[in-house]
Amino acid sequence: MESADGGTATSQKITFGALIATLQPQADSLLEKIYEFSLSLFPNSTLANMSANQITTYEAIEVAIRRRRNGLAAINRVTIDIIHCIFAEVLDLDRIHDADYPLDRVEAHRKQLFRLRCVSSQWNEFILASPRYWSAINIGVSSEVIIRTMERAQHVPLCLYALLPTGTAGREMWRCNHLHRQTLQNQIAQVRSIRTNSPEASQFCETLLSRRPPILETLELTWPQSRWGTETIKQLPAGLEHLHQVKAVDWRPNEASSQLCKLQTLVLGGSPRLGARTIHLLAKCINLLTLVFHEHDGWPSGSTAPVPTATLPRLQELTLDFKGVESPKFLLKRLAFPPQSKGSLRIEYPSYPDAEVIDTLSNFILPNTAARPIPDGAVINIHRKPDQSTWATTRIIYSAGVRSVDLGGPTSSDQAAGFTKLIKAFQTRLNDPPLTIKLINYQKTDFMFRRLADVDVRKVLVKAPKDFYDVLWLIGSSHPSGIRDKPQLPFASLQELSIEDARINAKQLIGMVATRRRLLRAISQPCLRKISLVNCRLIDTSLEKITTELAVLGVVLIGTGCTFFRGK
Repeated sequence: MESADGGTATSQKITFGALIATLQPQADSLLEKIYEFSLSLFPNSTLANMSANQITTYEAIEVAIRRRRNGLAAINRVTIDIIHCIFAEVLDLDRIHDADYPLDRVEAHRKQLFRLRCVSSQWNEFILASPRYWSAINIGVSSEVIIRTMERAQHVPLCLYALLPTGTAGREMWRCNHLHRQTLQNQIAQVRSIRTNSPEASQFCETLLSRRPPILETLELTWPQSRWGTETIKQLPAGLEHLHQVKAVDWRPNEASSQLCKLQTLVLGGSPRLGARTIHLLAKCINLLTLVFHEHDGWPSGSTAPVPTATLPRLQELTLDFKGVESPKFLLKRLAFPPQSKGSLRIEYPSYPDAEVIDTLSNFILPNTAARPIPDGAVINIHRKPDQSTWATTRIIYSAGVRSVDLGGPTSSDQAAGFTKLIKAFQTRLNDPPLTIKLINYQKTDFMFRRLADVDVRKVLVKAPKDFYDVLWLIGSSHPSGIRDKPQLPFASLQELSIEDARINAKQLIGMVATRRRLLRAISQPCLRKISLVNCRLIDTSLEKITTELAVLGVVLIGTGCTFFRGK
């Protein structure tokens, strides 16, 4: 339609838009000045006394200025793709469908998403408009929240998860919420992973599996433990063409499941006892890349039936976590996997010792190389951590290449002799590799470590000892004058000593080094060559002076973060 001056309505709009663009900087500048003037008139402490009109004006100005500042923010100078990459890294978007990604981290993803939304209104709008950030859905919340999250996720693949509920109300929710089931079944085609550590939620998720999610890749379920202690076996539904990661806690997939040949990751954990059926199960998993056993009890005794060997030609990583030695001893003899594959074996309560156990563990560390020396770079650690209620305080960790064995140590002095015997037998079987001892919060009342005095220990690391006196006691003296003049020192092969977070008496340290040097040189044995002090407090003697005096004795001192103070 023509206007009075011959222009069109469209040209009027364009002219008006151009006028707004011209005046916008001046308007922004004016609003900022008004905002600053308002702050001087109405400080925060007096906002409660403002009239309704004053508050409305003040808030309108504040919003305008905030939007202006958001426009100048650094995030607006970055491309959208880079912003998505940053947010994806913060939210671990690439990990939430992985079976080895901790379930509590999936829940942390949702909380982190909320925190990012609170940064600014602009971030909130950006996240709400991006479906990729809404792929993790907690199915233990209300149906309304689930529906809203699914709407935001649009067509992206979903991770459905649920955490172990607390209280009776949480458990009852899974029995009666039919709306949950209908809501989730409507979106079953988008489900890429189903993960829960809740037995109640696992039973609920079984109904979702019956719908055969077409793109399901990861399945993690925890099944209710049987009242009679029998093993729970579940059939994996057919038609799950993409399923390749299964984590089964307190249950085991049926060895007849057609999906087993497609699995690349299998995690078996909880109470089910291992047996021949487990070997039959593994024999079907010919494409397995990662195999994990967690917290299994011993192998059933009394069975005389022959058990075949399961060959896993593609296995790259094996993790075994057991309470006793019977299960790994039986299992390792019946698994054939590549010698170069990575392996980790943790035994919480080993028996002391057994020739068959020693051979089994040694062959696991160095497969088919019984007569070969331990490879370069091998590390053997014996360490003590602060007392914990669930783990033995002393542990021995043997590592060679990509393999490691972690053995729980004695919890009482009565068990120490057996533990020492186990270590020495292991040492002999592995051709006597050097040991490293790591001690945290060490004190000389610890009964274990002086029993290893005649083992080839090359390095001792002590963190936060109760007293420096205890460290000297450990390696042969409570005071330089306390070492008897005969060449029988504990840890005579010691080459390196590292002390962290301790008060150091320099005179005692230098005296101990001098005395050990004199006694060891008398029998032509190598002396201590390196001492590291980390975050230590040096009494009465500076680091420079200690370094000089130890250098005369052939010892290199490295100090990091140490401080000097004068004793009383």
